[in-house]
Amino acid sequence: MSIVPFPGVCAAERRLRAEVPVFINSFEQLTYLRSTVNWFHTNGFSKITVVEQGSHFAPLRDYLTSDEFQAKASVRWLGANMGPRRAVRQVVHWIGQGQPFIFTDPDLDLPDPVAPDFMTRLFTLGQRYAVAKVGLALDLSDAKKIDLQRQFGPKHTIASYYRRFFRGLVEPEVYAATVDTTFFLHVPQPHLANFGILSSQPRVPAVRVAGAGFLAGHRPWYFDNGLTPDEEAHYRARTSGVSTHFGRAP
Repeated sequence: MSIVPFPGVCAAERRLRAEVPVFINSFEQLTYLRSTVNWFHTNGFSKITVVEQGSHFAPLRDYLTSDEFQAKASVRWLGANMGPRRAVRQVVHWIGQGQPFIFTDPDLDLPDPVAPDFMTRLFTLGQRYAVAKVGLALDLSDAKKIDLQRQFGPKHTIASYYRRFFRGLVEPEVYAATVDTTFFLHVPQPHLANFGILSSQPRVPAVRVAGAGFLAGHRPWYFDNGLTPDEEAHYRARTSGVSTHFGRAP
């Protein structure tokens, strides 16, 4: 008797996870990248590509050439740090316009367990609201775990800045809210120029999904962000405030 993988997940959902390509941005963060690759692989995603942007961190580069990694994913070596927004454009160039894909930064605490209708629902919401990006809502609920009062830019804390994205409720646990390069599924929209994906990433029409199996954490906001001291020091030395929370944080 054969064992069906992912009990409770229908055939259409399994097919979407297997066929939709996933692109994970990578720059100097081994711990986050490895767990993100593992999350996708464990949950049945088969076409996983790391977009490597010129990292110098030797343990990260070793991981990307390891048997452990190559059994789960492939890598595109960009050779320089173009930033995640330009990387989205590069992905579209690789796979062609009008093709769905997932893009994510690696520093999310992705839902565990993931919803059994995860991909199916993301696609449904993209079509229902005619938006080119469907992302995950970010969890702000645990003040013991998340440093909500940490300064974020000159006028905001993490809590005040990010809660503004979740005021446009369009249906239970779904919000009209922008999505930058945190986790999103691109749902191509033929009525939009370039299928809606090549304009300024924060301005692409989008919704975010909350609730069990969809809500994600953002690990740099945690009191314990999970990085080793050496890894965090190396990352801070290599990054900038233009593209990352670490660069903006005091």
